[in-house]
Amino acid sequence: MPSELIFFPLTNVEDDLAKILNSRWIWSETTLEMINSQSEFLFGTKKSSKIKELKILLQVNCTGRLSGVEIISKVNKRMLARIEYILKKLPDCKPVPGFEKYGRETFELIIKK
Repeated sequence: MPSELIFFPLTNVEDDLAKILNSRWIWSETTLEMINSQSEFLFGTKKSSKIKELKILLQVNCTGRLSGVEIISKVNKRMLARIEYILKKLPDCKPVPGFEKYGRETFELIIKK
């Protein structure tokens, strides 16, 4: 329920993105910068350098926390461990004001080399 959530002010970028996506949840503006800064860590080995992009489905629960991950791209065990390490650092999503219910939502994350 909206009354149980804590609403933080959205930046202009976050607000615009929430409108474009028509989403009840939004990642903080710095989340994409954080993920992009880890690109070298993800694609830095000989095997992982052959991968051009990663597709990952991220499920957010009714409180904005990451609750599920499905990696669509084919990855090896070492890259999987690096992906999991990065995803553990992701902040919770912010609720976007104006919705009656805040349930689960799935986001597609694409990380390119």
